[in-house]
Amino acid sequence: MGELAAELLYNMAPLALSGGGAEVGSCAPLLAELRQLWGEIGKSREERERMVHELEAECTRVYRRKVDEATGERALLHQSLAASEAEIAALTAALGAENSTQFKVNKWTVSLNERVSSATALLEELRAMRAERSKQFSDIRSEIEKISAEIAGRSHGQDTSPRAGDGHDLTIRRLGEYRARLSTLQKEKSDRLHKVLEHVTEVHSLCDVLGEDFIAIVNEVHPGLHEADPGKPTSISDTTLTRLSQVVAMLTSEKAKRAAMVHSTCQHTLN
Repeated sequence: MGELAAELLYNMAPLALSGGGAEVGSCAPLLAELRQLWGEIGKSREERERMVHELEAECTRVYRRKVDEATGERALLHQSLAASEAEIAALTAALGAENSTQFKVNKWTVSLNERVSSATALLEELRAMRAERSKQFSDIRSEIEKISAEIAGRSHGQDTSPRAGDGHDLTIRRLGEYRARLSTLQKEKSDRLHKVLEHVTEVHSLCDVLGEDFIAIVNEVHPGLHEADPGKPTSISDTTLTRLSQVVAMLTSEKAKRAAMVHSTCQHTLN
């Protein structure tokens, strides 16, 4: 039986070589040499059978090891591909591009390596898009918080209210909503600045008429309302607007009182 196996192994080697299996066919000269050596040495049938079994077992171990290695490599590639596809799905959903064929891994490619390479390239592109989109959101959100703080009359960065998590929604639609909100706040800020300027101008005019200290009066409202202290921002809060209105009303009333007193004095003098 072993001799027959050895003969078959020897006779199949040239076939393997002619079939394109260069790695297997290259054993043919060695098998021929081994057969010749067995004959010269005078190996018995039992010895030849034992050595053939050893060769078969060793070949099986080598092939099994290679099969196991290839199986493990395939499993790792599948795992890597699955993780990449999951991240691609999450990123495209966050960016609002889940329906775009541009960010789909080609499942019809021949090899796993090609699919993993394709997924890796897509991930790099999507991560760059996410970073850029996140920066846009961050810049707009920072400006929104800054203007909101100015309107609320608090320092920027003092807002302790929880921020809505937008990390999972980086779509163009959501970005448009942020831009619209910022535009609304910018208009409100502009309107408030205009009102503050009107009030301050009126206070300045009344102070000139009444001989009052303009800087001292506006300082009581907010230190940033006059040019003597340009390092501080102009306050546009509700509190500032209310106080300015009250100051204007107070000075206007004082002006009216003084005008009445002057008129009364003039009338008394004429009489």
